Amino acid sequence: MNIGLLGFGVVGRGVYDMLADRDDIRAAWVLCRRDLGELTAKTTYDIQDILSDPAVDTVVEVMGGLHPAYEYVAAALRAGKNVVSSNKYLMCRYYDELNALAREHGAALRCTAAVGGGIPWLTNLEKAARANHISRVWGILNGTTNYIVDAMRRGTRLIQIDPRVNWLSARADIFIQLRAGTDTALAMAMLDIIIKEDLYDHEFVEYWCYGFEQLAERVATMPPEKAAEICQVPVEKIYAAARMYAKAKPAAIMWGLAVDQKTDGMQNSQCIIALQAITGNFDRPGGQLVPGADAGHNELGFGYKECIPDELFQKMIGMDQYPAYCNMILNSQVDLMLEALETDKPYPIRMGFYMASNPLSNTSMEPKRWHDALCKSLEFCIGIDLFMNASIQATCDIFLPIATIAEREGTVFTHYAPCTVTAGFMHKAVDCGGLPSDMELAYRLGKYLHPERFSKWANEHELVEAFRLGVENHGETFDEVSKCVVAQVPIEYYKYEKGLLRQDGQVGFATPTGRVELWSTAYNQFGEDPLPYYIEPEFSPVSKPELMDEYPLVMTSGARFWGMFHSEHRQIERMRHYRPWPLMEIHPDTAAKYGIKDGDWVWMEGPLGRAKRKAKLTPIMDRRLVSCDHGWWFPEGDPEKFYDVFDLNINNTLPWIPGKSGFGSNYKSSICKIYKVEEGN
Repeated sequence: MNIGLLGFGVVGRGVYDMLADRDDIRAAWVLCRRDLGELTAKTTYDIQDILSDPAVDTVVEVMGGLHPAYEYVAAALRAGKNVVSSNKYLMCRYYDELNALAREHGAALRCTAAVGGGIPWLTNLEKAARANHISRVWGILNGTTNYIVDAMRRGTRLIQIDPRVNWLSARADIFIQLRAGTDTALAMAMLDIIIKEDLYDHEFVEYWCYGFEQLAERVATMPPEKAAEICQVPVEKIYAAARMYAKAKPAAIMWGLAVDQKTDGMQNSQCIIALQAITGNFDRPGGQLVPGADAGHNELGFGYKECIPDELFQKMIGMDQYPAYCNMILNSQVDLMLEALETDKPYPIRMGFYMASNPLSNTSMEPKRWHDALCKSLEFCIGIDLFMNASIQATCDIFLPIATIAEREGTVFTHYAPCTVTAGFMHKAVDCGGLPSDMELAYRLGKYLHPERFSKWANEHELVEAFRLGVENHGETFDEVSKCVVAQVPIEYYKYEKGLLRQDGQVGFATPTGRVELWSTAYNQFGEDPLPYYIEPEFSPVSKPELMDEYPLVMTSGARFWGMFHSEHRQIERMRHYRPWPLMEIHPDTAAKYGIKDGDWVWMEGPLGRAKRKAKLTPIMDRRLVSCDHGWWFPEGDPEKFYDVFDLNINNTLPWIPGKSGFGSNYKSSICKIYKVEEGN
């Protein structure tokens, strides 16, 4: 392949240098307006030299800026040249037009490089309007969240809530550095302020909310002064944040996995949804997008309840103790499965099936206990993944490798199917033996186990059309939409007023009451408290004061590194270059107290166990807090020692005890002590 390279700055030079080691791709031309010295490629100041060369079939644009990049890319597409662009600004402004040009002239437009290799969220930001009145975007969901910064430049105000200081914290209008694990208390206090100061949307509450009076009574038990003491933040900041959010029209709350990783994670979610609801920020431009009635729901269902008899469904492990969890998640309560493996009660479990999972490294609390239970009980276990990992090595009888992103045709969706508004498409770049994809394996298994349900689809792509993408509803097929970088599900706002959120076509929300349930009828049905409440973390300075002399610090975990989301990519050289070791972030003053220097190997130990990390000294950390990477194992380690997973696993230190309703975990706040790794310890 011969390419024409437009631009020769840092990115352009990097592309050129990488191509020097390739035999299949070469830079035939370089467009630059300065003298580049001697290059193997031809250099030019005139774009027509490149466009008129029939040997050049692909143009790579790395110029940046809007003009003349737009004119050059458009001209290349009109000339039938394929185009690859890393230009965020260009793709955001002209993606639809350029994509139409590509289709018209039989060329390909690829812009995944513009968003750091992830799903291109180019049209999503414009159509889903997840932030306030963004009219132009200079960067798309990259590591510095440039889209937020751009909005801030034009007046959008930002509240940041985090136990850690980060880049965005320093630029927020209000930064609340709360005690780890106390988010629910803060959210309840904000609700109390908004209600008592009459800052809520009366019309939306009256017509579209259920249980407002009960919510008001409950959050009154968490006044701001009490929350300030629990969260260890100035009460003035709580008042300021509540008032700023309530008065902003529209406003959006972006919240991630940290909310789930606490024992009161569901209650925290309730509070966030309540904040969005009572301020009237549901399903409106600039507010919180709500998925439509057909999103993630169809004849397959969003689980398996309809595939098995009710008698068997009721035997799900945890159904008696955690009915809300089992009925709402449609899974056995995972923590109780550990006891079932150990005791064979309520019945024995004899087969295991892992698909894109590494439970010993990532998800299992007390991993050694899980390892012993799995090896004791399972008679047969299958692991399906891209690479061998610690869990497969330790517990599986059969390992089935699957195709990587470069070896398959397929799709990439947003994390939760009901919230899918875009789908990214992957196209095979190499063929390394015809390995199936995970979707293909799932399709084959489904067809074997339930032929009456799966025979109507000829392959996994047709299954995707029906189940996840829903393109058939818009008169398109997988093959048609896969020619695009991204498929955009049409966005319509105020769907609750138009009967577009419910399967029965009635106005309202997809709840038993047809309203946003501030008082949850589902929780009440399953014997749970229908209103939010705060739970102190299981192992915290407040819940376990008697242990603070021995364990004077608090560990928080679960923060993401862009190249290693869970436990994946440890075996990829480039990713390990950016993050070669599992880290413990610690304040320099705290490190000095314990004789720890930057780069030292350190044990982090709690009441249940310990894990080792490399110290990274940083002033962003609270002096009472250490932050530890999770999901670590060393692929280069000894397979017989399961790639050092038991020395490195932060879950060694965490209890498997879930929240009161069966939801939640203990990642965010657990007492600990730290000491250097010395020979013999």
